Amino acid sequence: MEIKEATVNMCRRIAEVKYEVWTTTYRDIYPEYKFKNFNFDTETKKFESLIFNPNVNLFVGTENNKIIGYMAVGKSDRPFDDNLKEIILLYVLKDYQKMGFGKQFFNYAYNLLKLQGEKEFIISCNKFNKNALAFYEKMGGKIIHIDEDFEDKSLSQIKLLFSVQ
Repeated sequence: MEIKEATVNMCRRIAEVKYEVWTTTYRDIYPEYKFKNFNFDTETKKFESLIFNPNVNLFVGTENNKIIGYMAVGKSDRPFDDNLKEIILLYVLKDYQKMGFGKQFFNYAYNLLKLQGEKEFIISCNKFNKNALAFYEKMGGKIIHIDEDFEDKSLSQIKLLFSVQ
């Protein structure tokens, strides 16, 4: 997988990847209205705003010139800790999961944050996404916060802290 900075021209495809990941990963977790009300134009604009945010880097992962995942790293607009940067988003299409691409993304972010002088960073993971939680724990994350359960399961998060060596 090649990892590179996202461009505005890629944002529509990133929104499509988001929807594909949501439908294969979160179908039994997120309420149905999140899928029915998914708006590709709105999501495209959200990704464009990440590109223009000086506090965030948006990356895509490509395989044979096809975007198979994306990741955002930096200061979240909803920080858990104002002093820590985050891997804000990390999504890989289902057909490319368990092939090392998530690990490639994670390591890329880890090295970027290390170069920026960060000593720690955070990842938020949906509380009910057991595969992602297991992945982040395998990558060295320590759970530092677990949200209470909400009726809308898409809101319940687990925060993991990572040390940068």
